[in-house]
Amino acid sequence: MTKRHFTLAFEIGSIAIFAIVLAFFGYCAVHAYLGLGDQFPHLNV
Repeated sequence: MTKRHFTLAFEIGSIAIFAIVLAFFGYCAVHAYLGLGDQFPHLNV
């Protein structure tokens, strides 16, 4: 595995983690906006 392949894998992994975190926060924001966030009081702003 060359350094180039390692860098490519690292970038893909970082993007995947970022997308998962972004999706999670988006999901929480939508629930809070729709008033369904009452199930998770600690997530309300």
